[in-house]
Amino acid sequence: MGRELFDYAFKEYCRRWAFKHPTPDDFFRTMEEASAMDLDWFWRGWFYSIDAVDVSLDSVAWYKPDLDKDPEKKIDTMKNVIKKPLDFLTRQRNRAQFGQFPVEKDSTVFDFYNTYRPWETEDSVDITIQMKYDSLFTPEEKQQYEDSLKSYRDLKNVIDTSYDDGKIEGKIEEKTEGIIKSLKRGKLTIEEIAEDFSTTVEFVLSIKKDYEI
Repeated sequence: MGRELFDYAFKEYCRRWAFKHPTPDDFFRTMEEASAMDLDWFWRGWFYSIDAVDVSLDSVAWYKPDLDKDPEKKIDTMKNVIKKPLDFLTRQRNRAQFGQFPVEKDSTVFDFYNTYRPWETEDSVDITIQMKYDSLFTPEEKQQYEDSLKSYRDLKNVIDTSYDDGKIEGKIEEKTEGIIKSLKRGKLTIEEIAEDFSTTVEFVLSIKKDYEI
């Protein structure tokens, strides 16, 4: 659906059902009407059924720090600026309706903070200067990282239904669906398909095996 279309559909749902009592069906119906998309497959798997989540291991990436080369030390300057507070819409409406606030009408209750403007003072800008990479790992600490392998796994929820005639229904990955179509056409080699979809030959072969193409 995408972020923009989802935001539009959700705002339409909020507009239609503001201060009312919508049911889940009302939400489902409004999202489909506003986005002009058929989302029955999503509601079926997300709300109406209790199917087990099918989590696939999409990829594994291994990250290893370069412990042989220390980063170059350099001066890092950070600038913190105190900004004027925003004039919120609620404050604007209150001022338009009531004019002066009660505390503004009686000057005897004024204190230091009624006239304090920290964003206009000399110390409103704070500059911090420090040496970047001044403290580096010791050889012992480097060895600990060398012995620790860091890997990150990309897990995705792919609840799909595959039929004997090759039809696939559900939240199937766009990349996977494109690879399946290319394999069924039979015009490209495995290597060419992998290159077109920016993936590995092994991944394409696994899809070919799983969907018996």
